[in-house]
Amino acid sequence: MVKLVFDKYKNGLCSRSGLPLFDDEAVATSHRILEEIRQGNVSDIVGGPALYTEIGVDQNVLMRYRCSRGTSSVEGSVHFNIIRKFASYNAGPRLNEAVLSDYRLYHNISDG
Repeated sequence: MVKLVFDKYKNGLCSRSGLPLFDDEAVATSHRILEEIRQGNVSDIVGGPALYTEIGVDQNVLMRYRCSRGTSSVEGSVHFNIIRKFASYNAGPRLNEAVLSDYRLYHNISDG
């Protein structure tokens, strides 16, 4: 399925800029990603616990999944707080950057 997406869009053009969606570096990266998938490094472990659970479909009729590969307690409260903050937004890049900047400032002031 990933290969189908890469193949479909690799020669596409951005509707805003008119530039290719995939430059030479992106094509090379897509080949490395496909190799990682081929080697089995990106999928669930056969016979292991299910790491992705279907939770329904979105407004575009695309399947939504819940991932159980969460942040562990070893990684501390920073990642957990960021994940919790972003889960409520469904935001674009600009809002994400603003939220991260705010969090980073608050975190550095309070824990610095």
